[in-house]
Formats: sequence, structure tokens, C-alpha cells
Amino acid sequence: MTESSRSPVISVIIPTHNRCATLKRTLDALSRQTYPSGQMEIIVVADGCRDDTLEMLRRYQLSLPLSIIEQESQGAAAARNRGAAQARGSLLLFLDDDVVPRPGLVEAHVALHCKQCGQVGIGPYLPAENSSHSYFHSKVRNWWKAKFFELQQPDHRFSYQDLLSGNLSMEADTFARIGGFNTDPIFQAHEDYELGIRLIKSQVA
Repeated sequence: MTESSRSPVISVIIPTHNRCATLKRTLDALSRQTYPSGQMEIIVVADGCRDDTLEMLRRYQLSLPLSIIEQESQGAAAARNRGAAQARGSLLLFLDDDVVPRPGLVEAHVALHCKQCGQVGIGPYLPAENSSHSYFHSKVRNWWKAKFFELQQPDHRFSYQDLLSGNLSMEADTFARIGGFNTDPIFQAHEDYELGIRLIKSQVA
């Protein structure tokens, strides 16, 4: 049996809105992943983009299958759901367009699910090291480092507030079963927390 036949297909879903340069850095990093390229697909959902994002995507040369979905501005939750509906992978990895993954990120997410089915994978959501030296970005980096350290502790009990959609993976069947992200405007910017509550209630998390 070959490595590609053993490895599950993972769909990386990236919602984006008018952040062409940032998105390109993320795509560049995905092209350097250690996970077999034949077992990955990238789905970018352009949510009401009015900048150069679509032109960049059409010209972009990526060594991985790349699907581009266009939609009018419906928000990140709807964009993630749209990408998941088109995904062919048995695993879904949601990345924000400003998450620049290290080479082993995808492989680490897959390894988690291969080790223990039905889990939710949460990775660090750090601004790129060279993206900004502003006080805000420094505070974000420090908060996430502390948060991710907390999540890795053996005695940590999962809370809905731990689920942040910027670097999140789960089985496609699980995502479909719980109904995806809630697109009700009342949960805008907090749709990941609401998803976390449903995951806990369904005893997935």
C-alpha cells in the first residue's frame, strides 16, 4: 500500500475578504507543507472581494488542487460552510487567510485525527512573525502562545471558548452532522463559540 493510499484526503478551507497580499502568503506556506500534495486540496471562498484577490487566485500557480468559490458578502460562517459543501476530503481544516502555517501544520492535524477519530483539532492562530511589529500584534501573539500552552495541558477541560475557527480541523462527517457554522447574524464574529457549544452537547469535543 502506498503512502498516498493510506493518507486521508484533507480539504483546507480559507474564507477571505479583500486581503489579497495576506492570502497569498498563506497559499505560499501551504505549498511548502510536508503532507502529501496528492492528498490535499485548497478551497478559497472569496466573500464579496473587491480588491485584487480573484485576479491573484486565477493567476496563482499552486502545486496543489485549488478551487475558487465566489460569493457576495455573506460573512465568514457562510463562506466556511460553502467551502465545506464543496470539499472532497474526509477531513476539513479551516484556516483564516492571515494564518501562515508552518510546514508541518497539515500533517499534525491529520495525525491527530488518525490517532483518535471524532476529535476536533485546534492549532495556534498567530499573526505571521514578519506581518507587523505593532503593539496589537505583539499582544495577540503573546495571548495565543499562552492559550495554546493551556490547551496542551493533560488536565485541560475543553470549553466552547477554546474553539476558534482560524486554525480548526474536524471530520467532514462530524461537521455535516452538527450542521456547520451558524450563519445567523446574532452570532457574527462568535460563530466559532456557538459551534463549540454544539460540539460539546453532541459529545464530540
